[in-house]
Amino acid sequence: MRRRALVALAASIGSLLAAEVALRAVGYGDDQPGDIRISWQPRSPLMHHPTAGHRLDANWVGTQRYERVDSGQVLLDVPVATDDDGLRATPGSGERTLLVVGDSLTFGQGVGAEETFVAQLDAALPGWTVRNGGVPAWGLAHEVAWLADGPAADAVLVASYHNDHLAGTMRGQDRPVVKTPTLRPAHPIVLIRVFERALEARELAGAYYGDDLDASSALVAALADMERLYGELGPDTAVALLPAMTGDGPDMRAALAGLGDAASSAGLPVMDATSALDGLHPREARVHPADPHPSAAAHRAIAEALTPSVRSWLDGVATAGGEQ
Repeated sequence: MRRRALVALAASIGSLLAAEVALRAVGYGDDQPGDIRISWQPRSPLMHHPTAGHRLDANWVGTQRYERVDSGQVLLDVPVATDDDGLRATPGSGERTLLVVGDSLTFGQGVGAEETFVAQLDAALPGWTVRNGGVPAWGLAHEVAWLADGPAADAVLVASYHNDHLAGTMRGQDRPVVKTPTLRPAHPIVLIRVFERALEARELAGAYYGDDLDASSALVAALADMERLYGELGPDTAVALLPAMTGDGPDMRAALAGLGDAASSAGLPVMDATSALDGLHPREARVHPADPHPSAAAHRAIAEALTPSVRSWLDGVATAGGEQ
């Protein structure tokens, strides 16, 4: 029950952060000294997808730019390129293909393609080409929808983050409800969805602080939706639990354990990398002090934590494939 409570707390925090980011994006809230702006140059690679809401454009070449809001000083200008399938390009040459799907952490926001944990898994797994299917602003619902007609792969690794259970609040009737970053400023649908999610987050937080979890229909629905979504994934699929990038915030490991429980209940193998960053100072683990995405050092630590369990799982996938 305590674990579910922390999942609820994580959901509330994630929803409120999403609301703050979205409101800033449409012009609410004042910039503060030291704030950074993250943009795509020369244009956004995010394109509409009929079921997943958005995806990365194919054969896109550009940069992800970090600049100070107050002075316009460019702090980082990270090269980004996608391949024919709209995946962040990796140089793998193995005979079998592992597709890693996830959000901006998997994509590698703020780091080069070769520095991502996906590229480092590729280097550590002879015989396998590991492709980066991470897309910023995706959750589990987006990933499941995209995988239904995504590129072929011998195995799929779903990299789950502690806010992925927000898929329960983002999923509509048959497809995800997506706050697509390419929408025009002040788009009313964005505001409506943000406040709907904020209200649901308040219910989840109220259930946590009131210790009345069973009374929270939102919590029950979110947990059930996560297990159902994991259950929609195909064979030869596993889940990797990525470490929380909260720094001085609440410990989200219990929330991640809740995701692991949902994936296990759906019959999926689970690889736990939630302790991968324990040896790094929070400032060392972040790509920038104002951006809680993994640094190159953090990506290395995540790859090192995942490699043994992913290698063992893929050995079984390859053996089963050879027996067919």
